[in-house]
Amino acid sequence: MKNLFKYFIIILFSLAIYSCESPVPTEIISDDNDISQIEVEGISPNSDNITYSMGYDSTGSISFSDELGSIIRLGNSKVTYESSTSDLSIAQAMFFDRTKPVRSSGKIVAFHTKTLGDVYFNNIKASVAPLTIKLKKGKSQIDSLIGNIYVINSKDSKIFGSGSTVNFKLVMADNKEISYDIPVPNEMTAKVEIIKKEKKGKKEFEFQLDWNGKSNSEKIEVIIGGVIKGRKDVAPYLKLKLKDNGKTKVPYGLLKNFPFEKHDKLVFTFIRKKERKQGVSNLIGQSGIDAQSLHSVISDLPN
Repeated sequence: MKNLFKYFIIILFSLAIYSCESPVPTEIISDDNDISQIEVEGISPNSDNITYSMGYDSTGSISFSDELGSIIRLGNSKVTYESSTSDLSIAQAMFFDRTKPVRSSGKIVAFHTKTLGDVYFNNIKASVAPLTIKLKKGKSQIDSLIGNIYVINSKDSKIFGSGSTVNFKLVMADNKEISYDIPVPNEMTAKVEIIKKEKKGKKEFEFQLDWNGKSNSEKIEVIIGGVIKGRKDVAPYLKLKLKDNGKTKVPYGLLKNFPFEKHDKLVFTFIRKKERKQGVSNLIGQSGIDAQSLHSVISDLPN
């Protein structure tokens, strides 16, 4: 079970950073019956099109922005199923060689990465691992190696403490250094409850979402997906952006077209994050920095 939890944490960390389609505002009714506008983004109209597999971002989920020379990511992640919870801290660094684009169907979808020296997060040295992304080839997808990624996966969820600051440092072969601090969001703790209803003789359901809300003025994201039958892969379906006020309901209408028959479980990933761009460096270009606190709750399917 512990290995399965670790598997889910890694793929759900990738899921959380997936670049979605354009948002569509949708009304959701909260517990006190106030109506608030939140953003709902459809991630995949067909869950067979996008899946998340084990590995260091073999998911194709990286946002290769035109202006970024590097991406630095931190994540404190939890996965809960029934009464069991597992934790993992993840740190990643990628440095792009912008002279070597990766193309799919004639379009630039990524850049090859380069290995520059040693990377440290809070003085913990990151390992170097192969980085692959999925590229479309005809009607299928193939894993394509595009270089290396610096990565730390730790079962100690306290090494990048939520609500703290983590120091990132790159030490080049010639001993030149780049260093800056990354603030980590407050810990996310959530729960999901299925509420069964009957309307005009027809069985319906909704999901009550509760979490440790922090501020009405801030926003969190909730990605709703499913564990594909017969596999460990998670397919995303919707991403919600809503106020960090601690509660909301997901009504029946929002998930009535979800392909339940293709999945064994539902997964709700709650994300509190801080994003910024670090100034341009001659060594690594402009850095996109993303720090997240995540809690993924695996739920049984509504009967």
